[in-house]
Amino acid sequence: MILMRHSIFVFAIFSMNQVFGQCSPCNDPAPVGIIDYNSARISMLAGSNVDFNFQTISDYKNGISKTNSTIMGISICNCNSEGGTSPDPIAGSTITGYSIYFDTDDAEFTGLNPANSLPLCALEASAAVLAGFAASAVTIAGTKVALDQIPNASGPIFQEDNSPLQITDRFWTTDQISIDYFMGVAPASGPCALAVPLIDAAGGYVPDSYYVTVSFTLVPECTVCVDPAY
Repeated sequence: MILMRHSIFVFAIFSMNQVFGQCSPCNDPAPVGIIDYNSARISMLAGSNVDFNFQTISDYKNGISKTNSTIMGISICNCNSEGGTSPDPIAGSTITGYSIYFDTDDAEFTGLNPANSLPLCALEASAAVLAGFAASAVTIAGTKVALDQIPNASGPIFQEDNSPLQITDRFWTTDQISIDYFMGVAPASGPCALAVPLIDAAGGYVPDSYYVTVSFTLVPECTVCVDPAY
């Protein structure tokens, strides 16, 4: 039996953007000699800090889910040239899609007491289209992905791929996705060192306040814009 009385299990996510792109915006000519052709970025609109408070038997038994807790705008632009009139001089640089990963540089959740920790996979998330995305080429959405270190072995949380054709331009003011979070919710999407639900993890955790830093990493997809981490 696990006694929950006076126990509070808390963690907070401090979300950050990691952006991989050549330029922004498309219609602003760059200085001579500077490539200014394609851009891709994430704009964090809401939910940069998310917390879970485990205070009841139900919380430990069923876990806690949060819907639409983080909102992000997606901006993708394929520019023709610095002046907007000639083709890209770099063959294969047209953006045909992109993937967004749910990852972290941290090795684990860390408690206020440094001796306490939880595995990253105790937290999962999924993404869905919230607004926009006309002529959508979304290929991955709604799938639970466990938090993992870069590169995330679980794969992208969201993906849009129009390969081999150029992807439709996206703008953060109109094209937005939402993120749902699952902490200690069964079934987990993969093997985890901590039993899920948490009520089954007898002796596997210590009540504490746990923290982790989460990244949503947008990686453009084209023949030459390759990020070595993915």
